[in-house]
Amino acid sequence: MKIKVAHFTTLHPPFDSRIFMKECVSLAKAGYEVSLVVPHSESLVREGVQVVALPTTTSRLKKLLITAWQGFFAIMKLNVKIVHIHDPELIRFAPLFWLFGKKVIFDSHEHVSKQIESKPLGPLFVRKIAGFVYSCIEQFYLLFCVRVISVTPEIAQALSKTKSAVVRNYPILSLPQIKISEQKGEVTRFIYCGGLTEIRGIYECVEALAEVDNATLTLVGAWDFEAYRQKCMSSKGWEKVNEVGHVPASEVYQYYANSHVGLAILYPEKNYLESLPIKAFEYLACGLPVIMSNFPYWEKTFVEGCYFVTPSNKQEMISAMKQLQSESLRLESGERGNVWVKENCSWENEARTLVQLYNEISK
Repeated sequence: MKIKVAHFTTLHPPFDSRIFMKECVSLAKAGYEVSLVVPHSESLVREGVQVVALPTTTSRLKKLLITAWQGFFAIMKLNVKIVHIHDPELIRFAPLFWLFGKKVIFDSHEHVSKQIESKPLGPLFVRKIAGFVYSCIEQFYLLFCVRVISVTPEIAQALSKTKSAVVRNYPILSLPQIKISEQKGEVTRFIYCGGLTEIRGIYECVEALAEVDNATLTLVGAWDFEAYRQKCMSSKGWEKVNEVGHVPASEVYQYYANSHVGLAILYPEKNYLESLPIKAFEYLACGLPVIMSNFPYWEKTFVEGCYFVTPSNKQEMISAMKQLQSESLRLESGERGNVWVKENCSWENEARTLVQLYNEISK
């Protein structure tokens, strides 16, 4: 008989890259009966995963107070053995699941207490206090979890010394990824994929683009605030921008295939200094060289195919963009990065780690 498990989120989209495409599908292929409890328009089965639909809403408060409880009761009806929680807001259900004999895994995609310090919540000391308070609450709820998963060893160890496990958010290399076809004399096509927010340096990218001839920028993702979008639109470089909007994770690669250089220019916020941005691995997996923020952790991690710049230094960004207008340099850098990713950074290896962890827990 298959062991029943449920993944639980109210904040992520139903077919999220990490949660659905990687973790849920990998567990289903390994023989687990997997349910994903998530806000969606309908319940369905896809790639062996049962998607259990919760009511959708754009209100964060409703998700916190109503949708979350609807998800809890939905999971209780499923009679699962393991519950895999993906949102910080949902960790409060860990004691309840524990009381009912469920084994709980908390998957912390980011270092939340550091993330709080980066949010616009007032003066720095207020943010530090809020981050500390959250950390204390989080540590209490982690007592009811059997494992704490995160994407880097640093985050995992900060959350728990004894229960931590690392499942990195590497790209799925078995997906059909199209190699970039270079044509001489063609406009250089830059791309950014992800959340379109201020701390991700979108404005800086658009500003630099204004100073680079024969270049365009494709933005794949959703804007958090219209006011920030308007700021970016006020830049001279905006006339070279192509807005795509949010697309399903399975369709992202077609945009990479029509681009030449990937961008990952994040501000040096605490939450990002020791992160592993999936977009950078995906760019490299498709043969794209990458322009990235010059965080020491990133410079140590991304050893091939990447060019590092100071996020606040427009001239460094312009210089890197112009440098990568060289077709021969793009091809050489992209190929080195592509080989490095395939040899060292595949989801296929991380999937084995996840399945082994589940096998240990289910015993």
